[in-house]
Amino acid sequence: MNNEFENANPNENENEISQNGEIKEEIREDIEELKEIKEDAAQEAKEVKAAYDPQSGTYSYVNENNEAQKAEYVWNGAENKKTKEKKSSSGFKVFAAAMLAVFTLSAAAIAVFMAADYIADKASKNAVIPVSNTENSNDAAKVVQLSTFADKKTGLTKSEVAAKCTPSAVGIKADTQMSGFFGGYYSAASVGSGFIYSSDGYIITNHHIVEDAESVTVYLYDNTEVEAEIVGSDALTDIAVLKIDPEGRNLVPMQIGDSDALVVGDEVLAIGCPAGLNYINTVTDGIISGINREVTFTENGTTKKKTMTMIQTNATINRGNSGGALVNAYGEVVGINNLKLASDYENIGFSIPINGVLTEIKQIIEYGKVVERSDASYVASEGIIGISGSAITDAQAEYYNIPKGILVMQINSDSSAAKAGLKRGDIITAYNGKPVSSVDELNRYKAENKAGDKVTLTVFRDAENDSFEITFTLDAA
Repeated sequence: MNNEFENANPNENENEISQNGEIKEEIREDIEELKEIKEDAAQEAKEVKAAYDPQSGTYSYVNENNEAQKAEYVWNGAENKKTKEKKSSSGFKVFAAAMLAVFTLSAAAIAVFMAADYIADKASKNAVIPVSNTENSNDAAKVVQLSTFADKKTGLTKSEVAAKCTPSAVGIKADTQMSGFFGGYYSAASVGSGFIYSSDGYIITNHHIVEDAESVTVYLYDNTEVEAEIVGSDALTDIAVLKIDPEGRNLVPMQIGDSDALVVGDEVLAIGCPAGLNYINTVTDGIISGINREVTFTENGTTKKKTMTMIQTNATINRGNSGGALVNAYGEVVGINNLKLASDYENIGFSIPINGVLTEIKQIIEYGKVVERSDASYVASEGIIGISGSAITDAQAEYYNIPKGILVMQINSDSSAAKAGLKRGDIITAYNGKPVSSVDELNRYKAENKAGDKVTLTVFRDAENDSFEITFTLDAA
């Protein structure tokens, strides 16, 4: 009985065996090719920092060498950079092998896309995001920094700042003897705040807390009471420096920050003793509400005394907080709490910028007082000569044969003008070369200067019957 398989030509069997061998070889090559694709996919996944562009259907990425490229993987599967020309074959087995190879290649391509999608998702959560160049759509992708705050230090938490700074914060009580209305004296105490400036016992607070104090007590973090010496105090900047004995005490100074680096919105904490020593080391939080706020202090409600350029904050500052530290998110002192708006206002407080008084603090520690005002000082004061005087009339000038000007009737013996040689009975005839004939005119010229400016007075002294010049520095009001 004929059977087409039994009657098959032996040469045809040999051809079929040969074709089977070729198919096996192609399958082996496809497997090797798949391994290469898999290795390339892993390498691509390692090197790629990608972002998918849904409009063009492509992935833009930057490799480890920061070489901008465009991925050639297209989701429609039409082309792959690893594809190559296949050998021609026939029969169902060849077709099946080819379909298997196509399926395998498609699976590898999907794996590549999944890896790229994963990395793109990771990259989208970071501050640095690869985006295409919008100026020229043909240009390669570029990595741009979307936010200038991405590399900024985050700082400490509020609890960490409080834990860092409160051991360096102190409470201060200043006792003063006051004269009574009906005679006699009575004791009065003012309470404020401060902070440790150095481990050898120097402490910073406000001048108005210790002004005229006969004794000062410092309350440390561990409730220890220590008698303090007033090293020096400056009314113009409202800064005072105290000194306690550091022996046997672990005094941790607060770290000094940079108040010039502050911007509106920065987080800050105020540390002090609001409402008295029972609330020592109270911490309130807020932000920098404003910088370079000019606050003018007046005397008797009319006469300008001085203008302070201060930091505004909404961190709660109450009576007793004066002299305490305003610290930033890194636990650094950036301000010295000073005052607040009262009455109908809430959370409008002011602090002395630390950069504006560092020079004065160092001078007080070294000399016991401020000997020279720095250009960085945060306070500008009306300058004074330190005299009281009266204008000489035309009749007086003619009768006594003296020049017109301002007769010095009283002079502060501690004033710079007195130290430079000005005396009671002198006649001031010119201010910086400008003739003066009335007190208003002298005040108008003087208003063009501020405390710390050097000025020259032209003076007539009757005993010498001659004019001469005195140069000195204007004192603060």
